[in-house]
Amino acid sequence: IHRGLAELHRARASLAAPPQFYEDRVRGARRPYLGVWNGGVGHISWVFTHDDRTLLIRLRPGEVELDGAYTFPEYRGRGLPPAVERAILSDVKREGIRVAYTHVAVENRPSLRGVRKTGFCPVGIVRLRWLLGAAWVRYTPFETADADERVEAYARQADRVDVAATAEILVLEPVYTDATPRLARE
Repeated sequence: IHRGLAELHRARASLAAPPQFYEDRVRGARRPYLGVWNGGVGHISWVFTHDDRTLLIRLRPGEVELDGAYTFPEYRGRGLPPAVERAILSDVKREGIRVAYTHVAVENRPSLRGVRKTGFCPVGIVRLRWLLGAAWVRYTPFETADADERVEAYARQADRVDVAATAEILVLEPVYTDATPRLARE
C-alpha cells in the first residue's frame, strides 16, 4: 500500500489514469491510497474528511468517507480494494476517527463483495431520482437484522430500474460505529 500525493504523482506519470486518479484536482481530496501488485499500481481509493468536497454524505469532524475507488481490470480479483481499505481504516482509526462511510451502486456486486470483505456493513440505501433536471434524494436506513436480505433484493431489482432516471446507492460503514449518515443534499 502506498500513501500520499507524492506517490500518486509518480504513478500518474506512468499510467493512462482514469478520472478517479484526479480527485485531488477535481474535488480537492488530499489522501490517496494506492494498491500495488508486483510493482504495478492496480487500485486507488481516497479518504475524504469534513474539510473535503464530498458528493453523497455530509461529514462531521471525526468522520471520513472512502470514495473515488478504481481497480484496473487486469488487477481485479486479487484483493487489492479490501487490502487498501483495511489500511485506510487502520490509519484513520489510529488518528481517532470513529466513523467511516463508503457507498456502492447496488448493481455493482464485485465492489459490494470487496467492501464487505473490508468489514463494512450496509446501513441504508440512497435513492436518487431525476425529474426535469432536479435530483430528489431519499435515504432509507436498514434494520441490522435484514440488511443482507435488503441488499440482495435491491441488487436483483437493479436490473429492472431505469438508470437514466434513478440511481440506488448502498451506504456502508464499518461495524465498529453506530452513526447515521447525513446526505449532502439534505
